[in-house]
Amino acid sequence: MDTEDGCPTCGEPVAAGATPCPSCGSPLAGARPAAVEATREEALLALRLLESAGMHPILAYLDDSGVPHAIVPDEPFTGGAGLLLPVTTVFAVYVPEPEADEAKQILDDARTSLPEADA
Repeated sequence: MDTEDGCPTCGEPVAAGATPCPSCGSPLAGARPAAVEATREEALLALRLLESAGMHPILAYLDDSGVPHAIVPDEPFTGGAGLLLPVTTVFAVYVPEPEADEAKQILDDARTSLPEADA
């Protein structure tokens, strides 16, 4: 099988362009991170910006070992069993591989166009 990479969730080989992952069902197969943010709000901002540009971003959280898990942006999210999220939960926005370079450029351009914070 001609593989591009492994699934970011389960690590199994995935054919280029294959999604969801045939092993674990993750929609992140064939996707690359465009943004990694410390808060859900920042990740949602990046997600909405990429959606407005006509891209197909996927929101995910990274577990303690750094493995991404896709989540639904508009639904409440808890780490498990209704418990509060650890303060260190990191969120990421993934995009399909063909959109990765353009998505990073869009996000970089947005960051550089932000006004400087008042000192």
